[in-house]
Amino acid sequence: MVEMSALCLRRIALLALMAGFAFGADPANVSDLRRGFERPPDDARMMVRWWWFGPSVTKPELEREMRFMKEGGIGGFEVQPTYALELDNPAKGIRNLPFMSAEFLDALTFTGEKARELGLRMDLTLGSGWPFGGPHIPVELASPRLRVQTGSLNLREGEKLMAVFGAD
Repeated sequence: MVEMSALCLRRIALLALMAGFAFGADPANVSDLRRGFERPPDDARMMVRWWWFGPSVTKPELEREMRFMKEGGIGGFEVQPTYALELDNPAKGIRNLPFMSAEFLDALTFTGEKARELGLRMDLTLGSGWPFGGPHIPVELASPRLRVQTGSLNLREGEKLMAVFGAD
């Protein structure tokens, strides 16, 4: 005869309890549950991360992609503006919107309004874990960082002294 551990007995009891709920459930509730999984409400549908490279975006393309997401059963998206894949190139129709420019903010506003109209949820992230900024971003809009330094201190343009710690 095999001796069962207490953990094994607890697992069997839990499975029996779950089976009892499943088999004892009202069939109408199970049907409702099944329908909810087959056609979930908009606020229960999955969200995706939507990378805006550059961002090189246009309102017609933004709307086309949002409609495509909606038709595909996606419930919303998180906009992730990030680095350009290619520099501005009028011959190829590539134009990157400067970060935080009026055009950039207008594209975000349009996207939020169109998402609401389509019943999509929208989120916006300004950080992917990668530092954002660069030589084209002014210091007042760049991602700040803490610099730890030993020895003499020379502040760079846009930096300010936050704290000094001394040790013997």
